[in-house]
Amino acid sequence: MQKRVGVKLPSFLDKKPDLKKKIAEVVGQTPLAKRKQDIEKLKQFFTGELSWVEVKQLPRRYINEMAKIATMEFKLGHLKRAEAIFKGLCVIDHKTAYHHRALGAVYQKQKNFESAVEKYNMALVAKENDISTLVNRGECYLHLNNKVQALADLNAAINLDKNGKNPWANRARVLVKGLKQ
Repeated sequence: MQKRVGVKLPSFLDKKPDLKKKIAEVVGQTPLAKRKQDIEKLKQFFTGELSWVEVKQLPRRYINEMAKIATMEFKLGHLKRAEAIFKGLCVIDHKTAYHHRALGAVYQKQKNFESAVEKYNMALVAKENDISTLVNRGECYLHLNNKVQALADLNAAINLDKNGKNPWANRARVLVKGLKQ
């Protein structure tokens, strides 16, 4: 059996002695090794190494179902609902590119191009060289009158599609051709 050690809680709990007592009881019943493991997981969460889904060991199927619901809301034109769900997913599962890309698409549909670019940037951090993300971000840059960045993204998408078969890259080709005319 592992030795239990007294716990020093933050001083702001001094103003709530009942709450402090309850927290101390719960923490005091948790083995020291488990507390250390939990603290290490929180550190990894705060540095971005772990998502909240990984910290809490949430089943992936729940996250996927939430994403399906949000995608359905988006397709039905319920943009505020889709936005709310995808925002939550971006927080609890920040390492999944799809959530950021989808929230970017919601913002793009709402003509909030600056926010869309930010979310597409996050999606590209999670999944580099994603053609659809590059094309969507490039299109947002076009709406923001930033032709240099738009061309950079669109050309990057085109260069990733050597066979000329990806529909997103083909969209980029059409947009670049339109810019040159």
